[in-house]
Amino acid sequence: MNSLIKVGITLAVIAASQAQEVVVDINSLIEPDIAAKEYALMQELGFSTSKWLARSQFGLYAITQGIPVTPSSIEEHFFAHLHAADRTPCETPVPFQQIKLLPPLMCRWLVSRESSSVIHSFNEHLDQQPLSEEQKKFYRAVALIAFNAQKYAQTSTINTSVYNFITRCRSADHPVYLIGNTNGECFDALQKRFSAELALFDKSHRYLSCQDGLLKPARAFYKAFEEHCAVSPDRSIVCLEGEATQAHMPASASYLGSCICVATQPEDLQSYLEQPHSR
Repeated sequence: MNSLIKVGITLAVIAASQAQEVVVDINSLIEPDIAAKEYALMQELGFSTSKWLARSQFGLYAITQGIPVTPSSIEEHFFAHLHAADRTPCETPVPFQQIKLLPPLMCRWLVSRESSSVIHSFNEHLDQQPLSEEQKKFYRAVALIAFNAQKYAQTSTINTSVYNFITRCRSADHPVYLIGNTNGECFDALQKRFSAELALFDKSHRYLSCQDGLLKPARAFYKAFEEHCAVSPDRSIVCLEGEATQAHMPASASYLGSCICVATQPEDLQSYLEQPHSR
């Protein structure tokens, strides 16, 4: 049975799945801290260390330099430049926010162990654009926060609801596996910052894009995950996708064998552990 569960599914249906194993996308467990990213960007641009003063300075700077000011508009403009910086078709187009595709340059970063080559390619692209020096400085700062391992880790946060859900799964003797798309350097930095949380997943319980250069949601990624972690598609699996990876749900349901793929709050899933499940 390969099935999708939409947001708001009843607990009874989840309990009836007799799930034995749980797969969690890393972007469900570790999420961007938008406020931290905004402040890190302001610091990279040389504004005051006072958050309130930095915000007011940045607002005036953005107006005078024609720079986007909201997180969504920054992402939109930044991704447009990423798309333009590398038009090489991505072997596995990666969906995000349901309808868009990640730029090929970002896909290349996600399957890499390092970040410097991607930052270099992006900066070369900026040098060729009809942008002011301040605008180039702005996008270089955005790229540094997006692709630099230490900055990436510093501006990320643990979703405590997902973490608590994982610990309850393990306490109930349900194996939990971590999968997803992330850069190798960034995962190393995340391990240092969130050592206790990521210690739950040894090498046999995680499979990430940077390991073999395979991107989720490609069929080859899920096949490699099953082989690497010795997960049997014959067993029933709950796959927890976060807001950023809901577009991966059809692939997860199709490729993970007997899988129910859930995009919802983990609080709504926890009670299924209290139900009797076959082993």
